[in-house]
Amino acid sequence: MKYIIYFFILSNILTSCNQNNNTNEAKQLKEKSQKKDSILDIQEINWSGIWTYTDNAPVEYTLKIENKEKLTCIFNATGIQTYYELECKGINKGDYFELYFVKILDGVFYGEDKIIIEKPILTLKLEKGKIVTYWDQLYNNYVEEGNHDGQICFEK
Repeated sequence: MKYIIYFFILSNILTSCNQNNNTNEAKQLKEKSQKKDSILDIQEINWSGIWTYTDNAPVEYTLKIENKEKLTCIFNATGIQTYYELECKGINKGDYFELYFVKILDGVFYGEDKIIIEKPILTLKLEKGKIVTYWDQLYNNYVEEGNHDGQICFEK
């Protein structure tokens, strides 16, 4: 009789442990699923709008991305001894946005003769939940420090 009671108690304990373990596994699966969903939501970025960045000169850079279909863009740099406004074309690649030079709209842009039209001049990229900048063919006042490539520069 003792053994039957011990067996009954032991089987209840094991059943309880299994149920808790299954509940924990279900919670973990649900959390992983929610994390994947939130990562996908972050990667679906609306690049349209006004992005700004000010370097140490100070020069203020403004990137205005309009028209979701054609993604026309205006890139502006204004500061001490700096002023230019560029018309650009944007290409949305999902988790990154490439900016291509079209023409100078205003001001003096000394880099025009060095631009390779087929390559982006600037790239905004989603990395680890943050938007980082790659100054592909444009330069800022951090050239000696790697031009701040891969750092958070532009913010909406």
